[in-house]
Amino acid sequence: MSRVIQIFIIPMILLIILGCASKPKIVYVKTSVVKPIYVPDTLLKDDIELPVPPERHVFIKTTPLRRETLLVNHILDLYKVIGKYKLKLKAVRDYNKAIKKKIDSHE
Repeated sequence: MSRVIQIFIIPMILLIILGCASKPKIVYVKTSVVKPIYVPDTLLKDDIELPVPPERHVFIKTTPLRRETLLVNHILDLYKVIGKYKLKLKAVRDYNKAIKKKIDSHE
């Protein structure tokens, strides 16, 4: 029995005493809160109207010069719409750039 005490119990008592006597190390954990940043709904709305092409029966019945005029006017309207979409995309890019700059300044 004394051999069992020497082998098991005395080391266990020493481990408990040494474990309780040591001071625990304080570790500070840096936490960060992640909040999603969304593109504003005003930039995501599909509020740009697409121009309607000339009606087929009207287009067919007109003169060749008038047809060319109708097509050119329709294409010019389409270019205006493309310009509006480009402005919207530029606004989204500018917004994302501003948010990235804001995030980078906090790091």
